[in-house]
Amino acid sequence: MADRNLSDKRLWGQFMTSEGMALYIPPSNVVSVTSIPRVIDPFLDEVTQRFPLGSKLQWAERTFRYAENGGAAIGAGALAQQIIPLAGELDEALEDGVTVGDTGIQFTQTTGSEIAANAFADGYLNVRDETGEGHLYRIRSHPAMTTSAVAELTLYDPIRVVPADAATGDVMRNPFKAIIIHASPNTSRIVGVASGYPGAFTASRFGWLQTAGPASVLIDQTVVIGEHVRASDAVDGAVEPLNRDGTDENEQEVGVVMAVSASGEYGLIWLTLE
Repeated sequence: MADRNLSDKRLWGQFMTSEGMALYIPPSNVVSVTSIPRVIDPFLDEVTQRFPLGSKLQWAERTFRYAENGGAAIGAGALAQQIIPLAGELDEALEDGVTVGDTGIQFTQTTGSEIAANAFADGYLNVRDETGEGHLYRIRSHPAMTTSAVAELTLYDPIRVVPADAATGDVMRNPFKAIIIHASPNTSRIVGVASGYPGAFTASRFGWLQTAGPASVLIDQTVVIGEHVRASDAVDGAVEPLNRDGTDENEQEVGVVMAVSASGEYGLIWLTLE
């Protein structure tokens, strides 16, 4: 197999902070990590991106993922969701003139507005249809993308199956890029909880979302200890009981109730998003 399209001058892999937190940094060329901080506070946000999106921090039973907030603050204890895919990002034409082992492929956006350069860096290209379908590639970089113009996607992963002439694909941002508060009902995948920020996870800044273990989460309706909760379909950022015998119980499962709190309060939930 061809090597992945990665540089070798950055820190990737598993590390330990001086306080005993385990940090996993995924391979990425988006941000240079040249040293590992002795102490990482998962309850503070920051202006400058320090780690690749999706980096994982383990503190005792709690798991966190590094994320970029979108254009609005997200309060402590609120669910966050992935940005919604837009027109021009889905089911678009792919280049058929590549060869196995290439790490570049052309993508043609036919609808929607201009997309900024590297909006999909550390995100994914999904081959949706025709020869090559079912293969997923991680995106390293790309130029700005405009309607009806061909844009070259540079990939980390080498091409495994050459797409056919009629092949189409989807481009997807990193799941932890430009996150928003969970809408009710949610319109995309839940990616974590903004846990413990003083005030809120500030808009357009970088920080940590909790994805597993005990967390304080906004409660909607009456929850029962030991039972599952899902994303609320009535209150933004909240969870409500998951009644598998009910109707319209389609929202994403989030975790299990550890202690009962009243509706409108913040309850102790064991998150199961990892």
